Amino acid sequence: MWLTAVLGMLPGSASGSPALDAVVADLRASGVHVSPRALGEAAPSARAALAEARRDLLAERREVNLVIAPGPIGSPGMTAFARRLYLLVDEERPVIVTAPGRPLAIWGAEPRESVLVALAASGAAREGDPVERLVAAARGAIAPSRAPDGTREVVTLLVLAALGAAWAAAWGAHRTDRARSVGLTEARAELRLWLDALRMQARRADIVHLAPPARHRVGAVMAMCADTLSGLHSARTVADVRSLAPRVRRGFGELRHATAGLTPDLGHAWEGLCALDPVHGAALFEADIPRLGPCAVCRNCRDLAAAGGVPALRLVPRGTGAVPYTSLAADTPGGVLATPGPEVATPAR
Repeated sequence: MWLTAVLGMLPGSASGSPALDAVVADLRASGVHVSPRALGEAAPSARAALAEARRDLLAERREVNLVIAPGPIGSPGMTAFARRLYLLVDEERPVIVTAPGRPLAIWGAEPRESVLVALAASGAAREGDPVERLVAAARGAIAPSRAPDGTREVVTLLVLAALGAAWAAAWGAHRTDRARSVGLTEARAELRLWLDALRMQARRADIVHLAPPARHRVGAVMAMCADTLSGLHSARTVADVRSLAPRVRRGFGELRHATAGLTPDLGHAWEGLCALDPVHGAALFEADIPRLGPCAVCRNCRDLAAAGGVPALRLVPRGTGAVPYTSLAADTPGGVLATPGPEVATPAR
């Protein structure tokens, strides 16, 4: 019996708990787990949304496993649960866990003290939706890894060339599929950025004293953001994502109309939002941030920088690599989201 107990503590061993085994199996297979016990009938859609969000995080080079559980399965607390999962999965990827009525917990990211400060500064704990909570935590606490040196890709191409025309043709088909996948990831990440900026600008406008008609417009924009986010989770092609861009443009237009005459202009892209990530909200302070220099940031990022930490920067995947979100033109969604020809109004869902 004592041998079984000892083996159960080792990273590669079985956990001894069917519920925990299911979490570990999910993480090894896909990097995400959503417990039906935690979310009930909403679990399948939440899992799909979390899987899509994790793909976006991987495109930003943020390696992480994400879990929505009913509680700290087989552990005294959420931190112990996250640590146990990290050891059992044994992939050297940080694990972030949340559960209804429980705090976020993270294990596997170093240096731990700085990560915990960054996690608190991310504001993820304030997100009501568990999927959004995990994504915000990952973006706030998991620093992007270094870009690959390309050696593996070069070796692969040499091997394929040696294998002959048949292999080359097969690789060409694979690259075509990969190009489609990369294009979809870029489009999704860019639209998500614009959607986050619009949502935060609408929140800023919502705290301003507005006349009832203007407040109604702002409320409609916030409802549209939630609806469009659902559409983004369901998008399977670049065309699907592009079809959502016009409603985001209209949302900014509605917000500008509702807040006309206000200072600052709350409807201008990410103007006035934190330079590290628009979901942090209003930029009310100045701080010297690595890679960006002096810039306007939110209170949490200022405090983290003052304490010697490095706030995580929102990156957007591009063909040449992930770039800071502030490098995109701050006018209207364009780039991979540009709609050829006349813009066609998309009915609200």
